[in-house]
Amino acid sequence: MRCVPWLTYLLSDALSVLALKDNGAYQGENVHLLDGSIFKQVGKNGKELRLHMDYNLTNGTMEEIEITDIETAESVQVTAIKARHIYIADAGFGKGKNLAHIVLRKANALFRMTPSQVRLATDSKGVNKIDMLDKLNTKEKLVEFSCFIHSSDGKYIPVRLIASRLPEDKAMLAKERKRRNASKKQNKLKAETLVHAEWVILMTSLNYTYSAELLLELYRTRWQIELLFKRIKQSFKVKRLKKASLEHSKSLSNIFLSLYYRGEFSPFFGGDDDAHPEVH
Repeated sequence: MRCVPWLTYLLSDALSVLALKDNGAYQGENVHLLDGSIFKQVGKNGKELRLHMDYNLTNGTMEEIEITDIETAESVQVTAIKARHIYIADAGFGKGKNLAHIVLRKANALFRMTPSQVRLATDSKGVNKIDMLDKLNTKEKLVEFSCFIHSSDGKYIPVRLIASRLPEDKAMLAKERKRRNASKKQNKLKAETLVHAEWVILMTSLNYTYSAELLLELYRTRWQIELLFKRIKQSFKVKRLKKASLEHSKSLSNIFLSLYYRGEFSPFFGGDDDAHPEVH
């Protein structure tokens, strides 16, 4: 537990191959990718924990790892936001309060957004509401506009929205996923959900010196860390950690991830966990 800085360095070194090749287009600013995962402690009474990660894509380093209880949702408030840096995250972060938190710290956000989870308006008072279905009722492949998004306590802050229509085959797959999820949860699928599924909708605080095409390209870099997290979720069999403090769990996570991404952890994957009790 006294070695967290050293373990964090090892993990950053192991992941350094994932880096932004050309940062000139983003005016030299550091680009961060945020995401997380869930695992459980050993035993019937073991707690579910959430692993929060902040990967600096510009430097190719894991900037921050935090462990919290499951009640702590994915949020930018877990991360130490740095001024003038750009933070990218998926729709789980795409809320007005997260945007406000980043802007207040003089940084910038680029989040994917789910229209049903936010409130948009044409004015700062939130009087004239915006219906995204109206905005997306077009044959255009790209829709872009500025408006205001609700942050908290009735407050609305400026935001820029970018919607890019998915290719027809990808849109069909996205809608099918929505149908399967609704069926699995026995929920009634709303018509607007299928319309939204045809688009990649981004919200950002970045100004128009960054073109919509550039920001869409920048968001696509998030798939690098998404693949990393996907490998963690699928191959990271260490989902059961010893019951201990959050700081202890953080140390173990650094160790396991460092070894795995240095190629030294492969014997622990795909086999019988009981054959390797040290995993636990």
